[in-house]
Amino acid sequence: MQKIKIYSIILIFLGCNDFIKKENNCGRFPIKEFGKWGFINSNGKIVIDCQFDEVGSFSEGLASIRFDTLWGFIDSTGQIIIKPRFNSVSQFSNGLCFVKFKNGGKIQNAFIKPNGKTAFITPYDNISLFAYEKAVVTINEEVCVIDKSGKIVFNTHCSYGGSFGFKDSVLHVWNGNGDWVQEGDFQVWRGDSTKFFDLNGKVIAAFEGMGGDDFSDGLAQAYINNSSCFINNKGKVILKPLIPNLTLFGFSEGMAIAVDYDDMHRQGFIDKKGKLVIPTKFEDVRDFKQGLAGFKKDGQWGFIDKTGKVKIDPQFDHIEFSGFENGLCKISKNHKWGYVNLVGKIVWQEQIGLEYNQLDFSKYNLDTLNINKPLYSEKRGGNKNYPRRITFTPFFELTLSIDTIDQTVFEDKYYGYKLYLINASNDTTFIPAEDSRIEIIQEAKDENGLWRDIDIFSHSFCGNSYHIFKLPPKSFQIFSTPIYKGTFRTELRFKLKLKKTYIYSNSYIGYINIEQIIRPTDYNPKGIYIGSSY
Repeated sequence: MQKIKIYSIILIFLGCNDFIKKENNCGRFPIKEFGKWGFINSNGKIVIDCQFDEVGSFSEGLASIRFDTLWGFIDSTGQIIIKPRFNSVSQFSNGLCFVKFKNGGKIQNAFIKPNGKTAFITPYDNISLFAYEKAVVTINEEVCVIDKSGKIVFNTHCSYGGSFGFKDSVLHVWNGNGDWVQEGDFQVWRGDSTKFFDLNGKVIAAFEGMGGDDFSDGLAQAYINNSSCFINNKGKVILKPLIPNLTLFGFSEGMAIAVDYDDMHRQGFIDKKGKLVIPTKFEDVRDFKQGLAGFKKDGQWGFIDKTGKVKIDPQFDHIEFSGFENGLCKISKNHKWGYVNLVGKIVWQEQIGLEYNQLDFSKYNLDTLNINKPLYSEKRGGNKNYPRRITFTPFFELTLSIDTIDQTVFEDKYYGYKLYLINASNDTTFIPAEDSRIEIIQEAKDENGLWRDIDIFSHSFCGNSYHIFKLPPKSFQIFSTPIYKGTFRTELRFKLKLKKTYIYSNSYIGYINIEQIIRPTDYNPKGIYIGSSY
């Protein structure tokens, strides 16, 4: 059991998760209608018209917005405060925002101020958000801390950690040089070290063995001699869990998620006294935010209060990991995303979804996609594209089918076809995936009538990203794929890579540019990222 607990924590540390909580501090929530983005307030009223190609959440009174390929910032009224001129942006924190922009044909990294002026130029591009006037950056495989001028103020001499910066004025890092060692009946992690630094670079706590977490709600989990405990921001152990067989996670609003791996991974909550106050009876749970925590029952999400009482019945396909903020939580219901308030009312929900027939294209500004390089394939299952139940009769148990009649929208800008992945069998189909991406590649016949790839699958660099996507029985996935504009008329189809074989879709006649075809002599061909084609 001990091995499972420690390994779970390691996966949290090393998982390829780019999630950063974006503080929505002015009650504005991003929405998308007919391919353009705007904002609603907590009552669901549109307060900034849908006019942007992409937006970020508000932070310190500003939100990033994108027109075409360039990013700028607006205030809470929708007025443009910083004109779009950046290739990429993060968010404002401690009065600074990390940006990338072209300077003399090269990409320059910098931090800007809320007025758009440059605070300092930096050679680094892996810098966390600023907190407590400091940010974290990895330099030569060592985690370092910089101040608001970009100057390095101390080096942790550790290789990992710090992606989210200081939490509760403490930085958590580790060196990653350990290995599993057999001790009695268990394998434990030895030869590693975990450290917690204060703002001045002083080590407030150091433990052997990889374990622990960033601070949240005033506490951080640590492992001392492979035994879980919680420390405060002075490094003092103040809580040892009363139920040792539970795996625990960070605190939020005085409650921490507890998982019983001996009982089908059932989940509940402990309080700051270590007492199990909500029994481990749920399929899955989320942190408490604004007094409510998401819970999962029979595949649907609802919300409970701190007594474990159901406040919002399970009805949602998915809820945002960050939970409620300023009175709303982002949810998905019936394959359409929207926002629910604290009493369970959906205050806004998108009008259309991918499965809807006969879209009104007059409300969009669309074109066919014209490119001269392969396209990076981004067909995803999971949280952003849940399986649907079959309402039609397919020909085969596992089918890949392209529909060229009922057109849809691809990446908000282009006409698209609907691609169906159908499991008509009575058993779950297991499909290899990487960060939810399924390896579905489009092919086209070349001048000699041979099938060639015109897509590139973007493989993950992190081993934790590799997993199995489960397509339930009598279910299907649906994806949007672009309709191409080009000068070469040819036959096209799709293929899905399974563990030891491929399955192929029906074919159709269309147009591409000949440069899209990947030749056998091509080595690591360069492709084009259009977006994430869910």
